[in-house]
Amino acid sequence: MRTVLSIGICGLTFMSGLVQAQQQPPTPDKPIIQDQTFEAQLEWRKALVEKPVPAKGCFKVEYPSQEWVSTPCVPLPANLLRPSIVPRLRGVKRGTPEPHADAGNGVDYVAQATSGTIVTATGSFPSVKTTGEINVSANGITSRKNQFSLQLNSNLFNTRACIGSMTGQCQGWEQFVLSNDPGSPPGYLWIQFWLLDYGTPCPQGWGASGSDCSYNGKGTDLQIIGSVQSLKSVWMKGIASAGNKDPLVFPTDTVLIGWTDVVPEARAFSADSVLDLASHWTQSEFNVFGDLTFHLARFNRGTAIEVEQKLTFANDLVPKPLMVNTDGTTGETNNLNLVPPPCVDGPVLRFMESNTPNAVFTCPKSSCTEAKERVAQDQEQLAKLQKERNGPTCKGLAEYECSKAVSAVETKLANDIAFSLKECVAP
Repeated sequence: MRTVLSIGICGLTFMSGLVQAQQQPPTPDKPIIQDQTFEAQLEWRKALVEKPVPAKGCFKVEYPSQEWVSTPCVPLPANLLRPSIVPRLRGVKRGTPEPHADAGNGVDYVAQATSGTIVTATGSFPSVKTTGEINVSANGITSRKNQFSLQLNSNLFNTRACIGSMTGQCQGWEQFVLSNDPGSPPGYLWIQFWLLDYGTPCPQGWGASGSDCSYNGKGTDLQIIGSVQSLKSVWMKGIASAGNKDPLVFPTDTVLIGWTDVVPEARAFSADSVLDLASHWTQSEFNVFGDLTFHLARFNRGTAIEVEQKLTFANDLVPKPLMVNTDGTTGETNNLNLVPPPCVDGPVLRFMESNTPNAVFTCPKSSCTEAKERVAQDQEQLAKLQKERNGPTCKGLAEYECSKAVSAVETKLANDIAFSLKECVAP
């Protein structure tokens, strides 16, 4: 199957992929990868992610357009409308995770803002090595292969939505969720709001789960991720918008999702924040977990997955904007152990989780180091091309092409130097 690029927003969908060559199109089993097309699709995705949807609701756009088109939102299935994700360890700081604790249910590497609030969080899986996964319920009943959830989870926070609670312990909690169940397609991407320890009765329109209340509203449906191995091509983004200062107007939140094995398109879902996440979002947890209440994503032995989050902040002047906590808020789990160390590079958190004995993880090079290496590579290539331009191979008709190649590398060098200066600013 040829790979393509797709983005989704309601949760978030994007695919890094490739378009067939205009001449001699590839057969399905022999895709042609074109660097220019790939880079163009990445720029398309970036433009869409940075461009807000025009209003609340559901939208889509097909490559290469950048104009959002309104589409109907869909009611979520009954099993998604009931409370399904409840933190069991509320407000408990775990410290260093136990060496053999499964990720989730209060044990996870999460990104913590050092100052101010989080505006966006984008999660991805830079490396996925696994032979498979199956979903397991809280009582040990296995369901389907490649059934799992992707979650971007906030911290617990005080919210005006708790007005009316009589417990004195009510807190808000928000999740950006993808439910991926190949046995019951399509997939669903939505935002789930919680009032934890609200008590009963719940506010009108909210569902009760013990002393907690949850609200799903609607969401968007999208193509199933057919294989857990495809997680390497998946990214998910949550956005919290503060809106304006009008107390009668709710701020909005948006979720997007994307991967590389479907038709290039983007989908987005934007809704009232309900809890005003933008004013309180200071911690973000991203990972792959079981699908539905307290379920486990059980990966085959020998699995190793790298997880990455890139955050933006309301205060973008903080030199070291995030640190790492280990007290995730979801009740779902996977059977992968966190492999230290968690790696922080500016606004990026990256770590490994694995069920391989004695797994080790080395932090990748910092963006500053990589930027400097790119500059050095450009300089080396430029010197080589300049030498060739002055040699016999670039005489006559070849002189124009040689000069053009030198000019292209000079432009790239200037851009990479500018990027290096930005990435290597001393804290």
